[in-house]
Amino acid sequence: MTQEIICFVAVTVVGLMAGIMLGVALTQQTAQRLSAECWTARQSCSDRLFRKIMPSTFILILLASLSAIVVLYHAAKLWMGMSLVASLLVIVITMAVEVPLNNKFARWEPEKIPDD
Repeated sequence: MTQEIICFVAVTVVGLMAGIMLGVALTQQTAQRLSAECWTARQSCSDRLFRKIMPSTFILILLASLSAIVVLYHAAKLWMGMSLVASLLVIVITMAVEVPLNNKFARWEPEKIPDD
């Protein structure tokens, strides 16, 4: 029973993160049509929310994936391991690319947006 619960939690949180990432990508595409002032305000709100929830969500994903790897067998262990590697890649990209961009955007004021 414990194995099933661990696997359910791991698959659920990894799937939710994938859904969040897809939603963010789609939202970003739509947000490109906003005026600079509206885009900056929207970005600021999204960034404040993500700064609160994403660190603990990333930790939960890593712990759930590691737990599932420990209790799974053969091919399932391999698939969950690949999911863990993909999650780690997302975290690295987020920290190396997204966070610095968000920090830059956080300094912008809607009335005074740089031309670039």
